[in-house]
Amino acid sequence: MKMRGKINDCIFWAYVLLLSNRIDEAESNLLQGKFFYRAIKININLFRWDRALSLAISNKVHVDTVLYYRKKYLEGANLEETNAKFNELSKDVILLTYYLLILTYYLLINFSLLLILIKLKKELHKIKSLKIKLIK
Repeated sequence: MKMRGKINDCIFWAYVLLLSNRIDEAESNLLQGKFFYRAIKININLFRWDRALSLAISNKVHVDTVLYYRKKYLEGANLEETNAKFNELSKDVILLTYYLLILTYYLLINFSLLLILIKLKKELHKIKSLKIKLIK
């Protein structure tokens, strides 16, 4: 990843460590630099599912990403989920996604109503201005 023209040292050295098969050190390096997604993605790519999930949970980021890749992997391999932790979290994420969709729909409706009210207010202002001009 380039930042202002320079390659970020943290990421560069993490990938050097990966090439040296020093996975835990590479992950640690990424976590110190707060590159949580990259650390999680490395574990996903290496099929270290439990580690990827624990990183996501402990840093409170990308839990849904880990669950998505796990589900995609299992579907591709035509396997069923056997890990209870993944099953439990999948149900929670599905429920949360459902609530977020409802909330988004609600906000869109309210935003649309707000836009309509703003247009009506502008139209009323135009009508009032027109009445004032007609009276004069």
